[in-house]
Amino acid sequence: MHRRSVLAAGGAAGAALIAGCTGGGETEPATDDKNVESGMFRLLVTDLPADIGDFDSLEVTLDEARVFPGEEEEEEEDDEEDDEDGENGGEETAETDDENSDEDVENGEEDEEEADDEESEEDDDQDFFYIDLDSATVDLTQVVGDKAMAVFEGELDAGKYSKVELYAEDIVGMVDGEEVDVKIPSGKLQIVHGFEVRAEETTTFVFDIHVVRKGNGGYNLRPVISGSGVNGEDVDVEEVDDEDEEDDEADEGDGDNQDTESGSDGADEDSSSDS
Repeated sequence: MHRRSVLAAGGAAGAALIAGCTGGGETEPATDDKNVESGMFRLLVTDLPADIGDFDSLEVTLDEARVFPGEEEEEEEDDEEDDEDGENGGEETAETDDENSDEDVENGEEDEEEADDEESEEDDDQDFFYIDLDSATVDLTQVVGDKAMAVFEGELDAGKYSKVELYAEDIVGMVDGEEVDVKIPSGKLQIVHGFEVRAEETTTFVFDIHVVRKGNGGYNLRPVISGSGVNGEDVDVEEVDDEDEEDDEADEGDGDNQDTESGSDGADEDSSSDS
């Protein structure tokens, strides 16, 4: 029987409530084990520059996340295998990917979705922490590059973790004033990247997403492993919030008003000179 924990956030950075779920779907009270240490876990979202420049805004409303415990030894073995594969065929793979990237985007999505469906069934047999993101919304146009926004903050059992998944309940993308189709091909975004939550410390995990244009005019959201990880260790981002976005918009508005006023003053001076 597999035990799952449920973390329900009171807001994007609210306190967490924890309950346990059994593999059969029955909910039971969380164990009040004082021997289990915990740390503070924060989840941030950022956007790798790709086709985000097409958008006036791209608001992603997040429904939930799942965080999977994992052992460091397993991660190291996987890293060694990846390193060997990279040494033996890295250049050839890169060249092939460049030549066939467009074809992969068009024809490979069904295979990717089938693989993700199989992986989801395997995930259901694993222990994980479920996090209610309480419909936290991030405008990806405001967190491009080294900027990121928090969508969750709460306590998590101390230990090693191997994977984070994000699920969106709504995506609204605007390009040139019109709404465009933006999808997550497999229904979820996942990053397989080992990290550790230390007891009585804060761990801030950055989840990097980018949006890519499809051949049919729509867009897909995809996770970016290379830009994801623990802030200050694997990556370095600047955290922003909704107030920062409002301040930036207000500053832009003030700048436009000042330009208009300056233009009017100049016109008045010219009129006086002519007189």
